[in-house]
Amino acid sequence: MWLTRLAHALFVKDGRLRPIFRSVVYLICAYVFAELLAALVAAIALSAGLSPLALTTMASYPAQLISEGCLCASAVGVALLMRRWIDRRSISSLGLSFGRGWARLLLIGVAFGAGMQAIVFAADAALGYSHVIGFAGAGTDAIELVKYVPVLAAVAIAEETIARGYLFQNIWEEWGVVAAALITSVLFAAGHLGNPNSHVQMALTLCGLLAYALWACLSVIWTRSLWLVVGLHFSWNLFEGPIFGFPVSGLGFGESAITQTVSGPSWFTGGAFGPEAGAGALLVLALGVAVLWWLHRAGALAAASSVREAYSAP
Repeated sequence: MWLTRLAHALFVKDGRLRPIFRSVVYLICAYVFAELLAALVAAIALSAGLSPLALTTMASYPAQLISEGCLCASAVGVALLMRRWIDRRSISSLGLSFGRGWARLLLIGVAFGAGMQAIVFAADAALGYSHVIGFAGAGTDAIELVKYVPVLAAVAIAEETIARGYLFQNIWEEWGVVAAALITSVLFAAGHLGNPNSHVQMALTLCGLLAYALWACLSVIWTRSLWLVVGLHFSWNLFEGPIFGFPVSGLGFGESAITQTVSGPSWFTGGAFGPEAGAGALLVLALGVAVLWWLHRAGALAAASSVREAYSAP
């Protein structure tokens, strides 16, 4: 009998599986279903005549599109199902509701991402740390955008649903908002340490990733929605890689709209990992937090219609 009571105390809270264990189950299920879905899509693509090499080389566009698309579908699908049937909480509390104000928040996020990357680009150029050496033609720009907009949109939705959506809400319910912000930010940063060049200047890489993640958490707290940070995540990556030609967390995206050489100190520019590993991006993110706070205080972020659960009520 005492073992039953102990198990109940460890694994059950408010008649539900304890939130921290729901988080673990979610990560496992999202990963497994993403792999199964990717295998199914790859099998269909192979049967349709797509080259096996294009599907197995992760640097190839088809492999990126399949991988990120399947991860996005799995991350969102599993989160919605678990939120409804395992968490027994409102789906809208994840932050992906299409209620009032969602498109406005998405566009504000897109503006944030584009603006912050533009400041990074301008600062590097003004300090003489980077030099533009060419521009792609309009046709090439259009092709690259058509290719990478869906990939980067899938990346943004998947990563934000996982980190600032399901995990953030459940850890918030388990241990409070501060712990949720810190733990999900650490997990987000750790999840990028397998990327190329992430260990070249590890301290700055971690600082940059953690700063971005904390910014993202603040946006969720202040807007009650994921749409602003989804917009920022998408446009940050789009402008960083396909437009300005920086590495995106160590990853390259082929030909970019602007070709530049970056020769300044890596502690400022981020070097081969990209701006996230540089002091320049840290300063821009600090400015971004200040602007976000100002918008929050001015009431510009209060348009979203979302349902807060009791644990996240002000």
